[in-house]
Amino acid sequence: MHIRKTRIQSFQIGLLLILNTAISPLLAQVPVVAGFERSSGTSNPSDLGELLLGELNCLSCHTATDDVAVRIWTKQAPDLSEAGKRLTPQFLQKYLSDPDSVKPGTTMPDLFHASETQSKQGAIDFLVHFLASRGGPTLPSRAGGTTKQVETGKKLFHQIGCVACHGPEEGDSTLPRIPLGNLALKTTVDALTEFLLDPHRIRPTGRMPNLWLSKEEAAALAVYLLREQLDNPLSQAGKKPRTSGLDYAYYELEAPQALPDFASLTPTAKGGVAEITLDLPTGHRANNYAIRFSGELEITTAGRYTFRTLSDDGSRLWVDGNLIVDNDGIHGTQMRSGRVELTEGEHRLEIGFFDGGGGDALQVLWNGPGIEGRRQPIPSGSLWRSGGDPMIPLEQRDFVVDQAKAQMGARMFSALRCVSCHALDNLKPMVPAPALAGLNLDSPTGCLGTEIRKGLPKYDLSDAQRTALKTALRNRNGLAQAISPKETVHKTLATFNCYACHQRDGFGGPDDSLASTYFGVLNAIDLGEEGKIPPRLDGVGSKLKPEALENILSSRQLHIRSHYMATRMPGFGLKNLAPFTRSIAPADQTSSKRPEHPFTVEAATAGRQFVGARGLSCIACHRVAGQNGVGIQGIDLATTFDRLTPDWFERYLLNPAIFKPGTRMPSFWPDGMSLFPDLLGGDTGRQIAAIWSYLSLKDSMPFPEGIIPEGTVAMELVPSDSPIVHRTFMKDVGPRTVLAGYPEKLNIAFDANQVRLAKAWRGRFFDQSGAASGRTDAFLEPLGEAILDLPPGPAFAFLTSDDQPWPIGDKSSRDLGGHFAGYTLNTERRPVLAYELQGVRIEETPRPILQPGGSILARQFRLHPGGGTRMLTFLAAAGETIEKTASGSYRVNGTLETTMTLPSGITPTIRRQNGRAELLVPIALNQATVEFEQIIRW
Repeated sequence: MHIRKTRIQSFQIGLLLILNTAISPLLAQVPVVAGFERSSGTSNPSDLGELLLGELNCLSCHTATDDVAVRIWTKQAPDLSEAGKRLTPQFLQKYLSDPDSVKPGTTMPDLFHASETQSKQGAIDFLVHFLASRGGPTLPSRAGGTTKQVETGKKLFHQIGCVACHGPEEGDSTLPRIPLGNLALKTTVDALTEFLLDPHRIRPTGRMPNLWLSKEEAAALAVYLLREQLDNPLSQAGKKPRTSGLDYAYYELEAPQALPDFASLTPTAKGGVAEITLDLPTGHRANNYAIRFSGELEITTAGRYTFRTLSDDGSRLWVDGNLIVDNDGIHGTQMRSGRVELTEGEHRLEIGFFDGGGGDALQVLWNGPGIEGRRQPIPSGSLWRSGGDPMIPLEQRDFVVDQAKAQMGARMFSALRCVSCHALDNLKPMVPAPALAGLNLDSPTGCLGTEIRKGLPKYDLSDAQRTALKTALRNRNGLAQAISPKETVHKTLATFNCYACHQRDGFGGPDDSLASTYFGVLNAIDLGEEGKIPPRLDGVGSKLKPEALENILSSRQLHIRSHYMATRMPGFGLKNLAPFTRSIAPADQTSSKRPEHPFTVEAATAGRQFVGARGLSCIACHRVAGQNGVGIQGIDLATTFDRLTPDWFERYLLNPAIFKPGTRMPSFWPDGMSLFPDLLGGDTGRQIAAIWSYLSLKDSMPFPEGIIPEGTVAMELVPSDSPIVHRTFMKDVGPRTVLAGYPEKLNIAFDANQVRLAKAWRGRFFDQSGAASGRTDAFLEPLGEAILDLPPGPAFAFLTSDDQPWPIGDKSSRDLGGHFAGYTLNTERRPVLAYELQGVRIEETPRPILQPGGSILARQFRLHPGGGTRMLTFLAAAGETIEKTASGSYRVNGTLETTMTLPSGITPTIRRQNGRAELLVPIALNQATVEFEQIIRW
């Protein structure tokens, strides 16, 4: 009890010394708030003050009414719950002693500006032990760094957009630079890499955005930002780091028949993987490639080990340079093994693999002393690769948390109101700050004064910042008013520094120095300013559909310029941008809305002609559904419908220069007059609507004239003007598969074994290399997307009772739904599939129906009874749930919808059988031919 009382008294005395002793303030750089500095010449002081109130976190200490709190967007301070895991003790000590000397321009105030040296050092010591106890100690980085990573990180920093906020390493820029501070003192490569991969975990209010980095990119950036650690004498004397996994080198080959001589080849890509896998971070082509894995294998128990490779095609495995497993050559999935005696310790491991067409597979298995099971994958914990050179934070020293000091630090954390900004463990300030409305704005010793008194945080505000804050706080009626949509948009762009890259209403964007040096493209094609500078945001609220805007702001989806623009669109967190997403459309609402023209196949057909080479030749500058255009590879037109509003699209085509001054996009309807009077009667509105109808097909757009499809896999089949019918074997269908690919970008797979339509999908069709190689083991999958698996079992069956289970076989089942009688081509060269079931001849004609968003599937049936009166049943759908909608259609599993056009008197029924719901159509057969149609949307 005596000890506890002494500690409390010491704490109180120390706190009084800290708060009651003043020293002369040192000159420091003012807090850098990019939005404030950019907007100083264009915004009124009150608006600038509101921005500062949020960015300096004033409302975390000074409570405000709800209406004021809504208007002021408070920047949440970094999460310190695991501060000791990522922040070194030496950084914490220096940063708390003098924040601005460690990070010039920081928005972290100096809490000890008026403290006696001895008491200040004692208080900071308490705080350092407290913060270091939170998730600490800071562990040595498992990963090191290389000069190549420094070069890669430097390139990324100056290319993907970091430089827009933080400024270039070299050269001048007139724009504000958000400080990075002494990172080499602050943290480790591991911790910074983790932060860069998910910055919102530590900084949840999104001022530091997510740049969608791969792990390799984040590591390279971390090494670059901490590069001073490579020259740290402690690093040079440190232990060589290593990281789990293996190095890999990836090669692209021409029709290989065996493993190549890797030493004679230059890899297409290199990197590291945590485990032996074909799923490389850099990806790989579908066929004709090779991979070499290399690293160290750690053996903890000496003895005899068996290694196996299961591969398609060839593979080999070496240990300490000796070939242990030889599974080379062209073949299907097969296993080979070998044995070797290994001592305890590390052994050099090398694995070579190649694929020469068809399927690809690789597994490496082992067993030996202490390994449970006969065949186990080698765990990543037994695989090691070089982690580069050691990287140890500057001024690193041994540090052990003193729990007594940590407890005192927790009290200090509350007493100094640190907890007001950094919420932690439900701690509360010992003495709450006065409410915002009760501040004395004219006090020379207050937060906004020039001689800040003891006990208050010191921000080293400039005169302009101080004036702006006072102006905003005096405008108390204005602070309580709701913010308008236009104000919200501007405030968002200023708060999140969007103006660093984007321009709106003539304001913002990179300066000439940054734009010319650090904003570029990813290819050699000159796309001008439109290709390298992020787009203007004028009228973006009337331009983008709301769902498209949310996708762009919250993920990498619909980042339409990502294939040629080096700068990445960052993610600030959709929750943080909610005021913006609610306000941008009202802010940019136009006074006139043009009438929408309904979609028709005829319009889409005309639109295809306009886009093609003998129309407006849009393909000269635009990609189409993943295929390159004939000239500049600009924005893919398949994304247009998902992104743009039809009203903006029409206004843009009529006069592109209004929206993008200096654009390369020509005006094809000068003064609203068409250059094609013979198409659609020369009606400008109808012509633009036709293009919109065509673009609404998205990835299902039939290629326009002038696009020559290029397959990206070994032997890709690409339908152009007419369907392709292909006999093959297919994964999850069977060895007797009939495929049909349509120009409308819809494809089907028919299982001739069980006699059923098995799959449908959109987009790319099929790779025939498996069948072409004569390899029956290479069951390939569809190349496209939105793959629909139809119900297992045949399409038709004769059921003897209402509760008889639907016949479902396996892949080897033959003629389960009758006998396949081949196919013919109709006048449109579309396949008509024929099969016979107990004397009934069935003709099924699948056909795509064009509609906005992509083709849907129609199945037309013609049944020839062949005599007698019987009841035949059609299986229309099966799933977990089937429900009939008010419109008469049926919804399956909540995602698929089907409608049927049936002869009079036929009524579908829903039943549950074998754990699934089934939609059955009973069809009474007599002498007459029966025709009906099913339409499937998904």
